[in-house]
Amino acid sequence: MCEASENYLWHLLDKVGSGATSDVFKAYNTKTGEIVAAKVSKLKVAPRNIRSANQNDVQSVFEREINFLKDIHHDNIVRFIGTEIVTTSNDSSEPPNREVLFLEFCNGGSVGDILRLPANRYGLPEYSVIQIMKDVTSALKYLHQKKIVSRKN
Repeated sequence: MCEASENYLWHLLDKVGSGATSDVFKAYNTKTGEIVAAKVSKLKVAPRNIRSANQNDVQSVFEREINFLKDIHHDNIVRFIGTEIVTTSNDSSEPPNREVLFLEFCNGGSVGDILRLPANRYGLPEYSVIQIMKDVTSALKYLHQKKIVSRKN
């Protein structure tokens, strides 16, 4: 089964991640063929004046993420592409009118995914660790210069 927005299409079996408020799918731009990540909200987008408190909180988190990503331009931080609304759904269990956030698709996976590969069971070569640390440090320095704090509760 597929879902679509105005310019993008994704198959529901191509899920690359999931969280409390959204699922992430590998998607493609129907006009250019570009592969992207589609972060699809699990909640229906309701007009501001009739949102429940819980919907407001979740939507507020989604909107903060969008506003944050729009202003970030760094090689080591995933690139924001845009947002659209789901226009079709073949799965009646999914609510219509969900918001979708489109991001750069990072094909290599996370550092954790790389470390779990059988070839890396004893760790990564020193040059790889050094490069990863340089990339992470560069991204954190950029965020610090923009006065953005990243913390996990």
